[in-house]
Amino acid sequence: MLISQPKISHLENGRRAIKPRDVRDLCALYHVTDPQVIDSLMQMTKEADQQGWWVACGEVPYPVYIGLETAAASVRSYEPLVIPGLLQTPAYAAAVIEETIPLATAEQIAVRREVRLRRQSRAHHPARPFHLSVVLDESALRRVVGSPEIMREQLEYLNRRCHVGWPGGMIFWLIVL
Repeated sequence: MLISQPKISHLENGRRAIKPRDVRDLCALYHVTDPQVIDSLMQMTKEADQQGWWVACGEVPYPVYIGLETAAASVRSYEPLVIPGLLQTPAYAAAVIEETIPLATAEQIAVRREVRLRRQSRAHHPARPFHLSVVLDESALRRVVGSPEIMREQLEYLNRRCHVGWPGGMIFWLIVL
């Protein structure tokens, strides 16, 4: 293959970016002949070089977490204080951000809210079902965030979606402690 053993080790352990040619050569080395498997591996190689959608949003909190969440088939969450970001309405999300980051500018709040909403759109993607399990402390439902109107909208939103078989493939479980 004309590849050194250390390079193969780095590729296999994810310490070095892999190129399509390397994938092709490693498939030959490991006797992988199924064209579907090879095509799938080649596609993953191309996607690995692409930056996530959140990079275009500028400085966002937890970029590694968002990347993992984007690729995940399921997420489990425990929230003792607020409704989790994947279940927040736009108004509730803005209110949470304003209250937790009091010095944030309107632009920073808007960017963070948009990131939250983009994360939710992934959860509703019909081609990639997403399973969400959430455990909430009851106080997250009783604590008024923003205003009574914002809370009413948020609770109505949760009530409409608090069942198994969310349209678009997402399965949502809500357990209140």
